Amino acid sequence: MGGAHAQTFDPAGVTQLSAALRIRQTGAYAFVAFASEDDNKMDELRVPGFSLDRVSTQSGVVQYRTQNAIATRRRGRKPQATFREVKGKFFLSKLITPSAFVFVTPERDEYVRDGLSRFLYRARAQFTRARLTSREMLSIVLEMARATSSKVVTNRSLIRSKRNEATISYKAESIKEVYEYARESNANVSGFDFSLISRDGEVLLRAGLNRDGKLSFLSGSTEYFIKEFIEIVAQTVKSRTDLLTNRARSEATGSVKPLRLTFEKPLLTDAANIRSFLEVLGRIRHGEFTLFHRNPYLHLNFFDFFDASAFDVVVESTESLVVIPQLDSSLPSLFRLCQKIFEQFEEGIVTDATDVVTTPSLPPGWND
Repeated sequence: MGGAHAQTFDPAGVTQLSAALRIRQTGAYAFVAFASEDDNKMDELRVPGFSLDRVSTQSGVVQYRTQNAIATRRRGRKPQATFREVKGKFFLSKLITPSAFVFVTPERDEYVRDGLSRFLYRARAQFTRARLTSREMLSIVLEMARATSSKVVTNRSLIRSKRNEATISYKAESIKEVYEYARESNANVSGFDFSLISRDGEVLLRAGLNRDGKLSFLSGSTEYFIKEFIEIVAQTVKSRTDLLTNRARSEATGSVKPLRLTFEKPLLTDAANIRSFLEVLGRIRHGEFTLFHRNPYLHLNFFDFFDASAFDVVVESTESLVVIPQLDSSLPSLFRLCQKIFEQFEEGIVTDATDVVTTPSLPPGWND
């Protein structure tokens, strides 16, 4: 894999991104996103609440500056509403993975949280930001370890329970120990910083990643971070976006292309789990759901106010549910819905479910 990337990635572009990663000694951050069109028209992008200015272009890497305002309150005996300006820059480059771009910023956490992350959220009609499951994060670092004959040691890990209780560990431990602890605690790994260490004890890369898709460069080889780590993340998420693409109900024929979300455990017969699932959907920003019925099986419609995407959600069995995209449903909205279910309810896998169009999918005895 490394050789293929070395042959096709613009060396001058790698140099430019490497320089951006090393602007600050504390490291830098990167996000992968997939453009909704093959021809990225970043300069024509209009993002509500943001000003976007091109600063420079060199070797396929474009530097932009953004500015936005965050509502806050001025402290005092009588707090007053005010706004805080957030300014910063990021570097944009096309990746080898089709439709994938990387956003790299050397700015501090404030800009990452209140600037670039918000920018990508509001630009989600044009860019689908890559987000990861716990399984995908593990697969990514193990793939890099195998390719480099190195071992993975975590330097910091965040584990989050189903009740949203967080456990942070700063001790050095193997990645398998982190995941084993999460499994025993009935929790998920939300993110970790790690080191790739060669057999000779050399640190090839110190980096981090989390389920929000925030990648951090801490030290080591910037070239490896760009050409391997970022590309593996992009390729991993691309397989999922390909599955979720073009799923809207056909306006001409009315045909549907459902998806199946399958969990490892039979969760969907327990009333407390159903209640938890509905609470997760209720917390999704700029969305709401209409509950058609709850017994003998759950059936609801989720609506995304951002782009008017709508999805029917039907519990199919004790460990799976079916998502049926409706007219004009978008990839970014479907991706976000599945990711929120995995993050806040239970992780699972997404597969095609077109079989439910011709085959009864409800368990025996669950018919109305």
